[in-house]
Parts: sequence; C-alpha cells; structure tokens
Amino acid sequence: MSSWIGGFVATGRTRVVRSPEYQQALQGIDQCRKGEWTEGISHLAKAAASAERGALPGSVFSFLGYGLALKEGRVDEGLALCRHAVRLELFDAENHLNLARTQLLANDRSGAYRTVREGLRVDRNDKQLQALRKSLGVRRRPALSFLARTHPINRALGRLLHSLASIFSSEPAEPAPKRERRPAAPEARQPNGPMPQGPPGPRGPEAPRSPAASRGRAS
Repeated sequence: MSSWIGGFVATGRTRVVRSPEYQQALQGIDQCRKGEWTEGISHLAKAAASAERGALPGSVFSFLGYGLALKEGRVDEGLALCRHAVRLELFDAENHLNLARTQLLANDRSGAYRTVREGLRVDRNDKQLQALRKSLGVRRRPALSFLARTHPINRALGRLLHSLASIFSSEPAEPAPKRERRPAAPEARQPNGPMPQGPPGPRGPEAPRSPAASRGRAS
C-alpha cells in the first residue's frame, strides 16, 4: 500500500540503489503479510535498529508493532509502534489496519472501530479494512451522548435498550390454522302448486254394515 521509496543513492542516470536496511525491511513486511511472523519480526527489528531515523516507511513499524503484540504479547510496545507508523504515513491504509488489529488485542474495541473508520477515509475500497469493520459490527450511539460510551450509566441504559429491542423485535408465534367450513347442503325447495298425487292404490274390503243401516237403505 505504501508508495514510499527511501534509502537510495542517485548516481549519474536516474538509478535507485536501496540500502541493505531498506531491503531487509521489505523482506520482513512481505513475510508478515504471508503469515511468516517469526522471520518477519526478526528482519523488521534488525532493519529498524540499524536504519537511520526516518529512513524507513511507516509500514515497517506498523507490522513490527502488530507482530510483537500478536506473537509475543508485547501489546503496549506494539501500540506505540503502530501509532508511530500512522504519524509517519497517515495516508497509508495498512498502517490503520495494523493499529486497529493491535487495539483489538489490547481489548480496545472502541478505539479499533475509530481507527478502522479513519482508515476507510483514506481508502474506502480497502478489502481488509472493510472485512474488519464488518466483524466489528455497526455500533449504536450511546444512550446519553453527553456521557462517555464507557460510563456506567450509558452501559446500563445500553443493555436495557438492547433487551427491550430484542423483546419487541421477536417474531410473534404463528396463529393456529383456521378450520375450513364446509358449505351447508342446499335445502330442498317446495313446489308452488299442489303436490302431485300418485295413482290410487287397491281398495280394501268394505266393512260389514249394521242391520239398521241395511233396513234403512232397503226402505
């Protein structure tokens, strides 16, 4: 990321000859980027110790500081070196990245968030800074802006608001499925006219008449 070219001697034509310390520093930075921290830290430490003041780019100190904090637990020393790197080259996004990583090792999450934000102002397309910002998450504003974020009142109110938000944002239980109502069978409609009558059935035998009725009929 750094475009700094130093430790050179110009002779005759435009020709750059880099000092041994500078070459050693470049090798150490490359090793750190590949994850070869033991070798990288060794080369960076030797280059920083032997080079003249101001003869090395800031990324040497940012990688050396982050490496010391990451691999040797020398967090305070690492923070000092990373901050020195940012002062040397403010517009190198990689220096901000290494400082933010070291701040996370120091449990300074808010400081790391600020550093990532400043680094993205330098280079908003930096993939590593974008990934680190995503891992840190979006920070909410403190409940009381006139108090520090770390103030006990802000912390208590923040936890309370977070709990309330979780309650109200929880999804409601799914309602029980409604039972389908089957349509009632249509009632049989009665015809307007008289009901048709079927054919008369066979007549049964007549009941025997009484003798008085027979005499009246004969007379």
